[in-house]
Amino acid sequence: MQEETIRLRSRTADGPRRPSLALSTLFFAAIAGCGDDATRPDGGDAGISACDQDATRERPCGLNGRGLQAQVCDRGAWVNQGACIDDDICIDEDRRYVECADDEGAQPQLCVEGAWVDDGSCIDDLCEHGEERVIACGLNGNGTRAQVCVNGFWVGDGGCVDDDVCVDDDERSLACGYNGRGLRTQRCVDGDWTDVGECADSDVCFDGAMGDLEICPDFDLCTSVSHCIEGRWVDLFDPMSITAGGEHTCMIRHKGEAYCWGASSSGRLGAPGNGNSPVRVGSGNFNDFVRSIGAGLEHTCAVRSNGTAWCWGRGGEGRLGNGQILESGIPVQVSSITNVVSVHAGDIHTCARLANGRISCWGLNS
Repeated sequence: MQEETIRLRSRTADGPRRPSLALSTLFFAAIAGCGDDATRPDGGDAGISACDQDATRERPCGLNGRGLQAQVCDRGAWVNQGACIDDDICIDEDRRYVECADDEGAQPQLCVEGAWVDDGSCIDDLCEHGEERVIACGLNGNGTRAQVCVNGFWVGDGGCVDDDVCVDDDERSLACGYNGRGLRTQRCVDGDWTDVGECADSDVCFDGAMGDLEICPDFDLCTSVSHCIEGRWVDLFDPMSITAGGEHTCMIRHKGEAYCWGASSSGRLGAPGNGNSPVRVGSGNFNDFVRSIGAGLEHTCAVRSNGTAWCWGRGGEGRLGNGQILESGIPVQVSSITNVVSVHAGDIHTCARLANGRISCWGLNS
């Protein structure tokens, strides 16, 4: 307890008088010396050494002599090393008064073994026995607590009645938005949380939601199908098959449309475009259902629903199968084969499986 000096009031005529000023004692003591072995002049040219050089010892010190003072011998004399190590904070048997009972009373204290200990009860009743009052309480001091006086002291009669749920001007952030990844700032105003601004959320949809499919329930009739992934609408091509070539990739959508993307050189995508996003293959003569597709090193081949095979891209080494060596940026029909079921492309050649089980190949024959 922090030591304080307080001025006490005199009692009324019907009670004893108290001192006008409380005890305030501050005492510092340090016991350090050479004792009987101190260096003493003997009248000669030199004194008598009290200790051996660099010898050490500990001597009592402190307010009550219970502390320890380290010493070292230097040139025949004991010298203190550091401060006195003493846990005592007062001198035994000293007395003092400190404030108590909401600073309206005086608490006598006695120093016992170097520490202040209450010595009796707090002097001066704070209230009349049985008296009642209501005090402010709660997070912002807007609540109330009933108290009753018991033997001169206010005692809480029940808990604090407080409607506040937060401390005014405090702020917090809450999750918000479509998927709970946004943040909304709230500030405590009059003991309640109040939104500050709108929800900061970059999501635009609920994860897993189907967009166009909800508007167009017949999947086969929809021109596109969007699906919410990580808060963003993503168009689902729903590929039936996919194939990867040297530097390009192609797929067949659920409606049989062929799309390619990647390196666009040599016409391997089968349609104009830079290849950064999928482009639909072909033109007016290549618009029906595609059942199979294969990507080679720099060319691509596909099978239409009518069983014909078509290729596009680099044309050297006969890889397009039309007897020409020129490249083609649009599909050209492979000559002399029909009833094709599937097609598979290698680096510079392609093979097709026919309905009768035979295999037909074209391209580099090395």
